[in-house]
Amino acid sequence: MKIKYWFLRGLFFLFFIFAVASMQSIAYAQKLSWLPPIQSNPTHIYITIDANKSIINFQKNSDPIESRPVNKQLIVTFAENEDAIIHLPTTGPLVMPGILVRFGHNIRVIGGHMIATATGDPNGIRGLLRFTGTTGSSFVEGVILDCNERLGLDGLLVGGVAGQTFFPDVYLQNSIIKGVYSLSTSALHSDGFQYYGATGVTRMDKVSVRSKYQGLFLDPQHDIHSIDLRRVDVDYIDPPNGEGYIFYLRQLETGRRPLVFMDEVYVGRRDTQFGGEWEKYSVYPPSMLTFGGIRIGDSITFPSFTEVVGEVKLAPPPNGPFVNESDVGVGYVSPGYVGLP
Repeated sequence: MKIKYWFLRGLFFLFFIFAVASMQSIAYAQKLSWLPPIQSNPTHIYITIDANKSIINFQKNSDPIESRPVNKQLIVTFAENEDAIIHLPTTGPLVMPGILVRFGHNIRVIGGHMIATATGDPNGIRGLLRFTGTTGSSFVEGVILDCNERLGLDGLLVGGVAGQTFFPDVYLQNSIIKGVYSLSTSALHSDGFQYYGATGVTRMDKVSVRSKYQGLFLDPQHDIHSIDLRRVDVDYIDPPNGEGYIFYLRQLETGRRPLVFMDEVYVGRRDTQFGGEWEKYSVYPPSMLTFGGIRIGDSITFPSFTEVVGEVKLAPPPNGPFVNESDVGVGYVSPGYVGLP
């Protein structure tokens, strides 16, 4: 009996150790890859909306509250070396045309939910959330950006400005971009994510994008240092009526060849009149081009670009989208980080 007791006790101990290790492994897997870059005495911007959802209240630190019409784009301007944290409403989604963040150093937006009310305009509102001229980094985490199927409106836009000598790093983690919409390739081209200027390092981890046109537009039309994609899934809102390339890597003739690293990147397929061939109509460069991606099974690689490491896989990920709406947006709590800024 004594031997049996110690044997059972040993089995229980081993089971306990295994259970704890498994829980730690799950918790580690849920953590994000990159910490927010360090800030120095950041300015806090608080955005709230009134009960009638007609007025936006905007406050900088403890300054008096400013009120602005909800139907206008909110433009927030910082000094070149100013760090800032932008706090989106904590009581519900921010329903408005969009936010333009101008300049600043290290800027953070962590948590919150934005829903678009305006279409895209090349001479006005281009994106639901846009950073331009930031000198250090733009850091977005735990956010839902809903373009609400407003024609030609991009989700997240980033980039430096002409004449700028420091270009921002970009972080997008644990976030959803959805409702990206264009009628056809002849209309305004909408993207879930797009560059609008030179950029440093782009880092994405746990990102889900849903678009009717393009999801990730990574073509280096501007100088880009490098791109690191981890646990990213992009797919069509409406596959039978999808347009454009949901994953757009690059053209051959740009002359710019930034490093690209991809790990667990899943790309959806649109069901076209051509049969929905994934490698021809969903991923750019398509397989019919001499420098196009090469499909083997359910994966596409880009051998024409030796600086691109990794592959894209046919969506959806085995366990569903990497980000669930219930885990991000209003009331967001970060799962923590495993890496360095």
